[in-house]
Amino acid sequence: MRHIPDEELNAYLDQALSRSQAIEIETHLALCSACRRSRDGIAALRDRTTALLALTRPRMAAPPAWAELQSRAVASRRRPWKRSALWAASVAGALLTGWGLRVAADPHRLAENAGPAPELPPIVCVKTGIAANVGSRRGAAKPKAKKRAARSRTGAPAKGRRRKRTVRRAA
Repeated sequence: MRHIPDEELNAYLDQALSRSQAIEIETHLALCSACRRSRDGIAALRDRTTALLALTRPRMAAPPAWAELQSRAVASRRRPWKRSALWAASVAGALLTGWGLRVAADPHRLAENAGPAPELPPIVCVKTGIAANVGSRRGAAKPKAKKRAARSRTGAPAKGRRRKRTVRRAA
């Protein structure tokens, strides 16, 4: 007697066989105890697998009732000013923070806020006994005047300057 393969038993348990094939397998299972044990083992394995998969599946929450959804929608329409106020406050806070950081990091404003430089004590020369106030402009050295390249009326350059020579080529 031929035994039923596992693929056919799985198809039988899935009810994927035609009616004539299912009747043929049922008559064989009524006569053969080895095939019945095989069918029962496959069925038990499928049941355990289904139970384990049911444990790992996320729980389905029941959707809220229509009345609850409507009440949420009405409640959100009643408080639109809160969202607008929070948005405006966050924009104002960002602007104030940026302005404050700009003012704090500006080197020109730091120099203005520091006030005038403190006066330094005069320095006295030991040999001559003359005092020089280094902190003021009176005792500071005068900047050197720029030398001008003055030309005389003839077009000659000033002393120390050379005139560029141009070579004329005959045509």
